[in-house]
Amino acid sequence: MRKKQQGSAGGRRQGQRSGHRTHEFQVVVEQDEAGFFVAECPALKACYTQGRTYEEAIKNIRDVIALCLADLKARGAEIPRQAEIIGVKRIEVAA
Repeated sequence: MRKKQQGSAGGRRQGQRSGHRTHEFQVVVEQDEAGFFVAECPALKACYTQGRTYEEAIKNIRDVIALCLADLKARGAEIPRQAEIIGVKRIEVAA
């Protein structure tokens, strides 16, 4: 068993597992009007999906992130650095 190496590059974790690097991304999950959970990876353009449950949305976003990374690799493009999402705050504003 190989030990994972943690990198400081944009919050990515890089290690070797089955010959692949692992990357860590932050994901934003929201619930839409119909009750579906919508998951998005802001670091990767057009990387989003949904699920009927939170767990399904998380499983789906893992799959979509893997597809996005495979596409970037196939095109020889660099994997973007993850900007740190500091927090989400609910703010009430009168309009």
